[in-house]
Amino acid sequence: MNAYGAAIWLCLMTSCGFLSDDPVQQYTVVKGDTLTRIAQQYGVTVTDLRQWNQLTSDRIDVGQVLSVGPGISNPSGEIAVSKVRKGSQARKSGPRRAKGKPCLKGPSLDDLDDDTPDVRSSAGLTRTQIRNALGGALKGLNPCFSSGWPDGVVDLEFTVGCNGLVADIRVLDSTGVSADAVRCMVADLRQVGFPAHDMPDGMVFRYPVTLSP
Repeated sequence: MNAYGAAIWLCLMTSCGFLSDDPVQQYTVVKGDTLTRIAQQYGVTVTDLRQWNQLTSDRIDVGQVLSVGPGISNPSGEIAVSKVRKGSQARKSGPRRAKGKPCLKGPSLDDLDDDTPDVRSSAGLTRTQIRNALGGALKGLNPCFSSGWPDGVVDLEFTVGCNGLVADIRVLDSTGVSADAVRCMVADLRQVGFPAHDMPDGMVFRYPVTLSP
């Protein structure tokens, strides 16, 4: 079954009580790389990369292996020479990261009149907006599965900034899907652009993806 036949289930939650470590991606520095470019590629910050790899400066060397994620870091900044893995997960380029949009103005006390009893809450993203944004991206995940679509579930928790950019993706659970494929999925889905919304601290929602061959 191809991407169009993948069964996708959606569950939205404004806050999730599940805890799980993000899968740590390993990135090998190539000629021309900078921390800024790598941070933009993965949708993280330069400060994140420094912290995860215990770097004291922005200097990086060709062949250096960087951890991208808040799990086990590479404290020694070890330089490793390794062959590029064959298969879809080793591809150097994936989807381009979406451009941020101006955040929407949320409700405030200034919007109220004397007849309004309480303050409205920020609206965030609707289910339809989330489905529309992720629908095309999920169909484009074919390169993550070199041996065909697996039979499994990847339960994801997204944090989307008010500018529509993905700020974080947490893997709550993954069953029947290889770690490399999950890392590939997360890397691609980080690039998705959502509509702007009015929650200044970002909107958190859960999106379980059920895949079938």
